[in-house]
Amino acid sequence: HPIVLYDYDRANAFYTQWSGVEEGELTYVDETIYGVVDYDKKNWGTAKNKCAFIGSACKGVVELSTGEYGLISDFRAGSSGPQKSFKKTQMVVFLKHEASGRYIGIENRDHQLSLTVVDKAQAAPFYTSYGRFISFDFPTHHIVRNTLQPVTGTVREIALNFDFNLHVTNDHWHLTHCNIHNTQSGKSLDLAYKEQEVGKKKRKRLETFVSLTSADFNATASSQRFSVGISRYWNLLSDVTGTNMFRDKNYGDSLFGPPEFLGKELSLMWHKRRVLRAATFLGSDGEFHPYDYEDTTNLWNPRDCSISNSESVGANRFLAIKDGSVVMGSEYQGWTFEYGDL
Repeated sequence: HPIVLYDYDRANAFYTQWSGVEEGELTYVDETIYGVVDYDKKNWGTAKNKCAFIGSACKGVVELSTGEYGLISDFRAGSSGPQKSFKKTQMVVFLKHEASGRYIGIENRDHQLSLTVVDKAQAAPFYTSYGRFISFDFPTHHIVRNTLQPVTGTVREIALNFDFNLHVTNDHWHLTHCNIHNTQSGKSLDLAYKEQEVGKKKRKRLETFVSLTSADFNATASSQRFSVGISRYWNLLSDVTGTNMFRDKNYGDSLFGPPEFLGKELSLMWHKRRVLRAATFLGSDGEFHPYDYEDTTNLWNPRDCSISNSESVGANRFLAIKDGSVVMGSEYQGWTFEYGDL
């Protein structure tokens, strides 16, 4: 069987089977504070879903002797026992501001949380889910504009809101003007141009097709700039062509043009820092290959991106730093995702 990495709505969490435990020696998640309901304890899947959704509050899950599944806040020293358990690893991002080299942090003053500008050592970890940046350390809160606000609604309600109101809410974020970088190879996604003959018989002509490739990192190359999502399914939009990547049954996959051949747009998703399409991962060569979790050369990092959301009137607002504070501005500033495992 293939190794399946748990990734609930691209919340960037996965689980490792742990040794058997004594359930009475574990500390469990506060169900009232974190909204744990009976449905969340039905099976491994629902328990892992909920655990991934509440950041540092949940360290793993256990199969209880009652037949339910518990969410663990602390494994403690815990002697070995009969109950099967899994430990969670959450893959988080630290938001680095390119121009200043500083990071977003969180200040907790009198139980009031706010975003601050800090050095790397104080950077706050976030994980992404349904288009939002959720605080790993304070998982009841997420970034809304330039503030931290409580997460509201059930997972199902949040999912429906994301699917039907993606462009008119202030808590759904988008990455635009990104350089999508492969640190190991030094390559970034880029555009390739190739002439192909199209048409039939006397109407044959040459058209220039634009496709996806990779090239050495170039901070100023507009061809290396794309818009991407931060969770769930998303399209890869080229800054140069203004089109989403698509496929054409006659002329191939991973195309951005010419416009008259625009076919089915390709849906992508983040999966353990890889770009997943169907059963393939995007390789460092800019092409899709059968997925291989042992291959670490296909990890991609959004670099120097604008982080934006859309007001109800459709005007983009950008996360920014001004005079040492986190603000929302009308012009983009570059941010890079720095990865961590917690």
